[in-house]
Amino acid sequence: MFSETVKYFWLEYSLLPAPQGYALFSGKHIGALIVTLAAVSLCLYAFGKWDSHKQTVFLRILAFILPVVELFKTGLLVYEKVYDASYYPLYMCSMGMYLFPLIILLGHSRAGSWLSMVSMLIIIPGSFSALLFPNWIGLYPLFSFFSIYSYLWHGILLLFPLCLFKRGAVKETGLSLPKALAFPLLMMPLIHAADLRFGQNYWFFEYPEANNPFYGIYESYGYPVYFGSFVLMTLIMSGTSRILFWILQKWQGKNKSKTEGNGIEND
Repeated sequence: MFSETVKYFWLEYSLLPAPQGYALFSGKHIGALIVTLAAVSLCLYAFGKWDSHKQTVFLRILAFILPVVELFKTGLLVYEKVYDASYYPLYMCSMGMYLFPLIILLGHSRAGSWLSMVSMLIIIPGSFSALLFPNWIGLYPLFSFFSIYSYLWHGILLLFPLCLFKRGAVKETGLSLPKALAFPLLMMPLIHAADLRFGQNYWFFEYPEANNPFYGIYESYGYPVYFGSFVLMTLIMSGTSRILFWILQKWQGKNKSKTEGNGIEND
């Protein structure tokens, strides 16, 4: 069993001798989800204990991990001669690879603040949804490069914006949600054009894929109802995220006031 795991560890799913995935909400899926969220929580806790310099260094490293691992994955797929348009980094969960380095480079500028808000209200809900309903688990065994890569990728998509929030680099305002939603609205025509050009389904605009919770709606009621439900759920999740972070911001503000009032230096 161990020798087979090592033998197949690097292989893309089409090169595997047989399907080796696992089921949605199976023990393996739930276990991997718990480990991923626990790792994110531990990193976030440690981040809050560090001084400003260490936090800055960590954010810079975290931001550029995504393009590095994507480049490694692409090289592996090219080596295995299976790289095609389905692996182009144009998916919603690929957006962090572009946004996070830009956030670091733009700093506290208006554009940097906007992209930080996008990462909070669009990237986080999208990444959490992908971890709940992953489309890779039916293709790969749990202990394989592409499986570990997927959990690592989505964990970083959660961790980076949460660290920004923990540091106070993201501030909720009354216009946070519409500003964040402007990003997918601006990207939608470009992604749809890419779908048509390459025959893909990058943001699931064309149809729901494996483990998508809207698959039953698509089969029963067709594309218009599916797409409407998809948009509605995006609005609900982004709106819920906005409310949660607004509450956390208020809570952080009260704790900071109490700490400063007691003459204690706040980390």
